[in-house]
Amino acid sequence: MNVNPVLDHLDIGDHVCCPVGSVEECWAVAAAGTSCGLHAGHKVLFFADDPDGLSGHLAARVPGARRALTNRQLQVQAGAASYAPQDTFDGDQMIDRIASEAVLAQRQGFSALRVSGGLSAVLDGTGDADADAVVDYETRVNTLLSQEPIIAVCHYDLRTTTSEVWQRLVAAHPTTVVPTGKQAVSRLRGLRTRAGIRLAGEADLANHAALAHLLADVTAAPGTCLIDATELRFADARALGCLLRTAESRGGRATVIACPAHVAECLRVLGADRIPQLTVRAAA
Repeated sequence: MNVNPVLDHLDIGDHVCCPVGSVEECWAVAAAGTSCGLHAGHKVLFFADDPDGLSGHLAARVPGARRALTNRQLQVQAGAASYAPQDTFDGDQMIDRIASEAVLAQRQGFSALRVSGGLSAVLDGTGDADADAVVDYETRVNTLLSQEPIIAVCHYDLRTTTSEVWQRLVAAHPTTVVPTGKQAVSRLRGLRTRAGIRLAGEADLANHAALAHLLADVTAAPGTCLIDATELRFADARALGCLLRTAESRGGRATVIACPAHVAECLRVLGADRIPQLTVRAAA
């Protein structure tokens, strides 16, 4: 099958939620990601329900995958053993694991880590506590992805994920891509900078939890915090409110929001001029 072309053009910091409806669809997305990752010089890591099956599929379908499996540029590991080694999902342990893999990838000379996997098995037949833990993990891992050279694609099987949990998972991911579509449902990228954070893409209801978490990370930044939103193509009222609340929450410390003129105008309509420590700078 032909996968969504957006998945062929992911960049550092992208954290993607990808709904799948079959093993074949999941493996097609994995093959596309492997091809892009190997071509870009990334280390590629998969957490899979059937690691042997996926390894064989990638070796047969992706040029260079067989060699990459041998030299460990491409690794396919058992998902259950990684996500819930003690039969309970541990988000902190998973974040630490990805962080360690990213450090190792850089030491091995790779330009980035591309990690992919699905947590549907953790959610399948479990209670609200498990769903809460997974959503919390997906939200908090945005911090790591904004700071390190990592691309993450998370598969969720819509056949075993309830609509309520699915909506929460989408909101926790900056980007959501349907494999068989032609574009992203939503796409936002947040990268930490020395002065604050850079935002690019679209911020809306679909990724509101991810945006709130990314901005919360810079709330405590000392000195002037620069929110570089010059590449933010669209922001709905909820996202604009989140930007304003971030500036307010910093107390007397200065915040600068650099953004397109239409975003700056909307921020002023919503009360940006009433926040003394906030400067809105419209890009030319």
